[in-house]
Amino acid sequence: MRYAQKIRSKLSSIRLQSKIFFAYSFVFLLMFAIIFGIARILIDRTFNEQLNKDVLELRTNISNMYSNWVNTIHNDVKARGETVVFVMQ
Repeated sequence: MRYAQKIRSKLSSIRLQSKIFFAYSFVFLLMFAIIFGIARILIDRTFNEQLNKDVLELRTNISNMYSNWVNTIHNDVKARGETVVFVMQ
């Protein structure tokens, strides 16, 4: 109770211009915090979506390159095997 009275007496001793300044400052900071929070959420969401797309594309490229490499090796081994069999006959 005493604490509330101290706050009231301090607030009543502040000039009206200062009260208006503090009120506008509080509203401005609140709006800035809300806009900053929304922008951060939207940027994070967009960044994560783009990152997921890039990771999926890289996985696909790596998988395709690995499949091509395995097929190339398989074809080379098969060709050499056929050559060895042909020479032995």
